[in-house]
Amino acid sequence: MGSEKSILLGGEMQKIPESVAWNDILIPESQWFVVDEIQCRNSLTFAFENGHEIKNKARGLMYNNREKFTHKKMTELLNEVVGKYTQNLPSQVQLKLPKLKKVGDNKNQKSKIELEKLLLDLTENKNGVEIGGPSPLNHHEELIIYKNATTIDNVIFSSDTVWSKHDSQEYRYYENKVGEVIINDGTDITDVESNSYDFLFASHTLEHIANPLKALKEWLRVTKDDGHLILILPEKSLCFDHKRDVSSFDTILSQYDKNVGEDDLSTLPEILEKHDLTMDLPAGNLEQFKKRSMDNYNNRCLHHYVYNEKLLKEMCSYLNSEFVYTITKGIDIWFIIQKKVPVIKVPKIKLPKLKKVNIEGALV
Repeated sequence: MGSEKSILLGGEMQKIPESVAWNDILIPESQWFVVDEIQCRNSLTFAFENGHEIKNKARGLMYNNREKFTHKKMTELLNEVVGKYTQNLPSQVQLKLPKLKKVGDNKNQKSKIELEKLLLDLTENKNGVEIGGPSPLNHHEELIIYKNATTIDNVIFSSDTVWSKHDSQEYRYYENKVGEVIINDGTDITDVESNSYDFLFASHTLEHIANPLKALKEWLRVTKDDGHLILILPEKSLCFDHKRDVSSFDTILSQYDKNVGEDDLSTLPEILEKHDLTMDLPAGNLEQFKKRSMDNYNNRCLHHYVYNEKLLKEMCSYLNSEFVYTITKGIDIWFIIQKKVPVIKVPKIKLPKLKKVNIEGALV
């Protein structure tokens, strides 16, 4: 890997203790690598103090590994290593069996292909904007968006958040691709003109917003007519919201009508009661979590509301947008809507019926 993008830890191979020997798994003669504890501690301290630098290097290492360790290259290397030991073994008789059809997962496979094709159609050679982010690059679907879009700008409420830090106005979302960082609140994107982007992407962002209808309305504003919002929200059963009920549309509409700001904490009592801290270790204990939550305007960590497909469709209908597609993949609820082109109705003008007039002397 090299030390430029990696932290290499020293240590030595030592024989395993007798207590961990396991029949047919770990034989008593096995050895394992014992890391140098002092160096490990110093490396962890460095990583903690230089998190953003480590994150950028890790991203670069990921790109390199993706090129070096492809399935094809690893297969070739394995054949090269193993080949010299197996070349004298008797060859197996090849039997040609009928191809078996996979049963039971065709629907999920089809849905996955549909999502990938749809994302490619909506983003290829298009200009987009991401609210929040950046999204993890180990997810294949997000990579389709990042890789195929012409440019993606980034709207984020602060240059220094829990999830990212922007030391410049450049949004480096993919290898050799740079967009602009726009410091605006997601509910009030004042620095972006209307109808600016072909698509808008927001991954695990809407649940952090206290006035989601206001945010969606603003996101549609900056999207071109017939453009799309590509949203990902958490499936509550797989995250720390699993004890909470899905939020009601009436509650969300009431917040919109009252024009609440992002400092609103009206859902905090429910969150403190039902938030599963065992699934949110960075939040700490209840007192630490409560303290962080009271400062939510500055950190935006709270999940104000809990969503499902039905609620999202109600919100889509209220905003007079067209529902396009949804699928739940693990913890991700993908939800895609299209901005409708406003139809201007021209009133019909009813003209009086003309009477036929005979003019004397006229030729007929």
